[in-house]
Amino acid sequence: MNEFNKQIRAWIDKACDDNGVPELKHKIDFEFNGKFTRRLGDARYRQKTKRGLIRLSTPLWPRATEAEQRDTVIHEACHVVVGYKYGNVQSHGKEWKQAMWNCGLEAERTHCLDRTGIARKQVRWMVSECPKAKKCSVNQKDFNGVLKAGKLLHCTACGIKVDFHSVEEQD
Repeated sequence: MNEFNKQIRAWIDKACDDNGVPELKHKIDFEFNGKFTRRLGDARYRQKTKRGLIRLSTPLWPRATEAEQRDTVIHEACHVVVGYKYGNVQSHGKEWKQAMWNCGLEAERTHCLDRTGIARKQVRWMVSECPKAKKCSVNQKDFNGVLKAGKLLHCTACGIKVDFHSVEEQD
């Protein structure tokens, strides 16, 4: 394990120790995700496997200061701790806030990193049959639902029902 990974592991261990769950330390994995361009990290605890996972942004990580990196890892580790201790509760609720305070950190949710040059392209799909000409569109998430489940979409401008064959990618 390189020094960089050792530091992340130390921050995870701190969150577990400060919250009285040292047995959880070795049940939290972390990985980097190149698709995260709006958030520095996220976390989850799976009751079924009794393991936690912290995912960190590959493009944003180098733009964060060491303090922001530390706070993010501890923030996410606290989510795992809360999932372990309490199950499914409000993600930034009183249990998570207490876990953050136990680590000596403010219970904050945001960062202000410069995302210049790394924002993912927002794809819009235009509705070719729309009565309002070129104003109707559907977003990528909704379009993916059509592809996976064959659902009908509703145009964001006029509300008409749209099927797979009625949309085309906007340039």
